[in-house]
Amino acid sequence: MTIAANSITKHLKPSDIANEARMKRGPTERRTGKKLALVIVEGCADQLLYTTILDISKCLVITAYGKNNAIQALQILLTENTPGVMGLVDDDFDSLEERNLRSVNLAVSDTHDLETLLFVASSLDKLLNTLLLPEKREYLVVLCENVRKKIIELGSPIGFIRWLFQKENVLIDFRNVSFRAFIDPRRLTVDVDACVGEILSRNGGFRMSKQDIQKRLPELMKTSPNPWSLCQGHDLVKILLLIMPQLLSGYAPSNKDEARLYFEQIQQKVPTEARLTEQLIMCYEQDEFRKTNIYKDIKQWENRNSPYQIARS
Repeated sequence: MTIAANSITKHLKPSDIANEARMKRGPTERRTGKKLALVIVEGCADQLLYTTILDISKCLVITAYGKNNAIQALQILLTENTPGVMGLVDDDFDSLEERNLRSVNLAVSDTHDLETLLFVASSLDKLLNTLLLPEKREYLVVLCENVRKKIIELGSPIGFIRWLFQKENVLIDFRNVSFRAFIDPRRLTVDVDACVGEILSRNGGFRMSKQDIQKRLPELMKTSPNPWSLCQGHDLVKILLLIMPQLLSGYAPSNKDEARLYFEQIQQKVPTEARLTEQLIMCYEQDEFRKTNIYKDIKQWENRNSPYQIARS
């Protein structure tokens, strides 16, 4: 998941994360009288999700503020023979690049990242159900199908651009990129050239020219990766927030004043990307998590690391 770095967290090193894990575990174990597993995750949204679906009476979830930090902090703790430690990280583009980071102490998300997993799961259906008027909920299945189709359609070009930059080891900052610069929220279309231009305008000192990107991108886009492994979840959140009024327009009241009030209520319920992500997390079900590969890896880890436990019974 996307990491919201600030002046403090962006300077944290893997050793800082490992120290925090050790310092939190000791006093908590003495206070509770229980052996607690350590779970190292990437970011704050990951921590929110995992503290929701894991058994936090049996483990401590530690945010590493980045994938590399999480993996390296895990390695530090394992090198020191610290017992009961596991890392949970995003796949990102590893599967598409045929890289496998999974190990006996490191589990990887089934999709690109955990936010993407929420869109695949019924979390999206449950959220949209709360946004539909009661008399329109019979159309929920059709709406969900359309929403998933559209966010993937609009998110895939951005995913390909991110993948290309990853292949070229080009670091980009998407925080100030305006999706309105290349996505038309009424026509539900994406302008790929405008997307490239917007990214370049927000990132100085770029070592790839627009011409280089436009030359390389079409070849990459001829491939057919699993879109849920290609698209970054945070991009899909931004896209959904942007196009939601248009997607729901066909389900709004016909009366103009009532329609305005309807969309104002939606805006109040999911006003920001962070709030939309939180809503999706709160809608995520334990039963769906138990069907994932990352859950299976957690259970296998528990079998090897008794008495430490992570998953809910």
